[in-house]
Amino acid sequence: MFSLMLLAMLAAGDPTAAVPAPAKPAKEDKIICRYIETTGSRVAGERVCMAKSQWTRAAQATSEGLGRAIDSFSAQGVKVP
Repeated sequence: MFSLMLLAMLAAGDPTAAVPAPAKPAKEDKIICRYIETTGSRVAGERVCMAKSQWTRAAQATSEGLGRAIDSFSAQGVKVP
């Protein structure tokens, strides 16, 4: 039950929304495009292109958000796997 709730929270958030775009990416900062699938659909999705440093920051923001969610549930006495 908890893992479904956690999965729903993660799916609802946009991992790229919290990451501000830099004014000018460095020359060595390669642009990487990824296909982001839409939850609940086998067909829908979008192609997202960001600099490597932006993908790194997006991953860190997602990881930190997940850590805060787990800490919040643990503080409420919910068993976290």
